[in-house]
Amino acid sequence: MPEYFKQLLQRARRCPVACFMKVIFLLLFIAAVVIACFFQFSMTKHEYAGFIIAIGYVAVLALAAHRNCRLNLEA
Repeated sequence: MPEYFKQLLQRARRCPVACFMKVIFLLLFIAAVVIACFFQFSMTKHEYAGFIIAIGYVAVLALAAHRNCRLNLEA
């Protein structure tokens, strides 16, 4: 586990924007699952659809940031 954590920190130092976008995407995805499971009737369908669209937009930005980073894991 320490080796995995070391690689994770190395990636975060090389490309902090990509790592930040991945964390934001993960948190938004977890929030969407929690809303879908526990708070089904607190949001309208249109609000939830907008939230899912926002999560998709963050996912696309995370993929674009990851592709532009060019990580070299062997070094």
